[in-house]
Amino acid sequence: SLTEYSGKLNASGANFGEADISGSFEGPLVEDKLAFRVGGRYYTRGAPFNSFDGGGLGEESSKSVQLTLYFKPTDAWDIRLRAFNAMDE
Repeated sequence: SLTEYSGKLNASGANFGEADISGSFEGPLVEDKLAFRVGGRYYTRGAPFNSFDGGGLGEESSKSVQLTLYFKPTDAWDIRLRAFNAMDE
């Protein structure tokens, strides 16, 4: 939003140690001209299966973060720049 601040947070969990947490926050930097959004997510799940050697199968884990800048210099133009980084394990 170019005029208001807002944010959200989501969290869930399930069997096998599954957890999914995400959130974002956004708002104006220069009212009616420049805004930002920053967000992130963390996800993990334990092994639902065991291999013959006793190790876990199906484990997942990921972390990500993103930043977006929204620039509206005139009514006819708007520009979005986005950076995103993620790591999966």
